Formats: sequence, C-alpha cells, structure tokens
Amino acid sequence: MNQEKSYTIVQDGICFFDIVTAAHADETERHAANELRKFIYQCTGASPRIFSALTRCPEQAHEIRVGRNVRPSAFYDTINNKILGNEGFAIKTHGDHLYITGATSRGTIYGVYTFLERFLGCRWFTPKVSRMPKRRSLVLSCVDIVEKPAFEYRDAYWGCAFEGNFCARNKLNGTKALIAEEMGGKMHFYNFHHSFNDLVPPELYFSDHP
Repeated sequence: MNQEKSYTIVQDGICFFDIVTAAHADETERHAANELRKFIYQCTGASPRIFSALTRCPEQAHEIRVGRNVRPSAFYDTINNKILGNEGFAIKTHGDHLYITGATSRGTIYGVYTFLERFLGCRWFTPKVSRMPKRRSLVLSCVDIVEKPAFEYRDAYWGCAFEGNFCARNKLNGTKALIAEEMGGKMHFYNFHHSFNDLVPPELYFSDHP
C-alpha cells in the first residue's frame, strides 16, 4: 500500500520549511509572508526563515512559496487565475513544497490566513481577542485547496470591526475599513451612501423637477 506523502512543517518546535517570496513580491506579499511566520511562531514556537528570490538564494529543500511565480515551476501553470478572480487563492502541495498563491496579492494574503485558520486553528474574534492554539508540531498530508469568496463585498459595518488587521485576517473588504495596501487593501466605490444629492444636484435639477 502506498503511503500518502507528508509535509513536516514543524516537528518538536523545529521548523523544516522556509518561507520564500518572489523577487518581484509587492508589499502585500511580503506582509503575508511575515504574518505567516508570526503566527506559526505563536502557535508552535518555531520561526521559519524568510527568503526573497531577489537575493538569489538557492532553492531550499522544503519551501512555503508565498505569492505568484516565486520560483520557476510548472505548478503555476496549473492555476487558473480567471477562476480565482480578484480575491480567490490556492493552497497546494506540489513536489516538496507548499504553495500559497492568488491571482492577486489580496488573494495571496487571504490564502495565508485561511492556511492559518485551517491547519493551525488561528482565530481573530475581535481586534484585541484572538486564539492561537499551542502545538509543537505541524505535519500536513497532501493539500489541494482552491477557494473564492462567495460574496464580492464583505463588511460587518461596526466601529471596532473597521480595524485593519482584524478585517484583513477575517477577509473583510468593506470600503470603510482601515485596511492598508500592505494588508491587501479593500473595495473602493463612489460615495458609499447618502449620495443622491451628489448624483442629482438639487441646484441643477430641482427647479425643473420639484
């Protein structure tokens, strides 16, 4: 009987995977890599190294490749960016590596947070209350996850829920949220609400259409 391949990310507090970003990684992808390292450390006590392909570092034996086209690989040819859209992502094992990527940087960072939720049990209940379950090891079997948000616009619309990290980690993207571009940004559209007077100025139209 063939045994399914396993991926030992952390064993007994020692990390066996390095995080790698592309040479052209933008601020969101770099932030995603830092978030991944931070929460792996908080849960396991192991802190993965982060490399950028920009430094021409040699390929490591086992890598978590965060973002698009981190290194030349046939894996990226299997990802349909049209299916992922602006915010979808793929979390997949391929060869000896783990890939977390989106068609966009926002998709990539959502993939990182989904990985942390699903495999480490991380939760961000409020901007100040979170849960980081403690464990000494993180071992995965083969992973093949592709997700796309069911709703284009996602917003709790409550004061405390506008905090940027809380929104990004829970994949909220409301126009009022304080989400910096490095966190993945948010939806933008004209004048959210109370916009009737802007669209149909009364000083121009009221006299003819009282």
